[in-house]
Amino acid sequence: MIIKASLLALTVGLAAPIVPAAPEAVPASTRQVITITADGSGKAVGQRYELRSSKWVKVGTTFTARTSTRGLVNIADRVRNTGTTPLGSFAIGGAFGFEKKPITALDYRRATSASWWVADPASPLDDTWQECRKNCTWEASEGERLMDHRDSYSLAIHVKTDDPAHAAAIFIHLDTGKPLSGCVAISRQTMAQLLKWLNPKVTPVIQIVRSARAA
Repeated sequence: MIIKASLLALTVGLAAPIVPAAPEAVPASTRQVITITADGSGKAVGQRYELRSSKWVKVGTTFTARTSTRGLVNIADRVRNTGTTPLGSFAIGGAFGFEKKPITALDYRRATSASWWVADPASPLDDTWQECRKNCTWEASEGERLMDHRDSYSLAIHVKTDDPAHAAAIFIHLDTGKPLSGCVAISRQTMAQLLKWLNPKVTPVIQIVRSARAA
């Protein structure tokens, strides 16, 4: 009885796995979708899909990802600088990083010690890449000097939220185990797979959704 009771307690304590979501509505030209399904605690899984003969087909295996531990918020309701991960469907932008260009069809920009991603809502340069070493024209506390996060941004992909009132500087980047402020973190192996697979000619998108198991 003691053994059975212990096994039951362990079973009850196990959380159900996150099931990767299928693609939702996308632009007519989209043929590639990455879904990131998150439970709000920071745990998430990802899955690649391609449109083949009018059906969404899984590509590769499900991969592990991380989102912010501060929760998930629909992009239209999100408040900037709260550190939450935005929910929604977003276009995939270019790739960047401190490493030499990897195998990818995406536009790739190599970062330097002067590279910034501006996240200053008062600046006309908001949510853009800029190069500046001193006397920058935006509020430094409202942006990211990429060098300060070199390990995370060794390789990264821009998520084009296109909603400056609610989000800026949202990326898919390498997982270093550090806390996240809205981005999606993945392993180096997964990053290499995404970069090699993504084709800008077919309007790829990323869809960040809430898991059915989320509270």
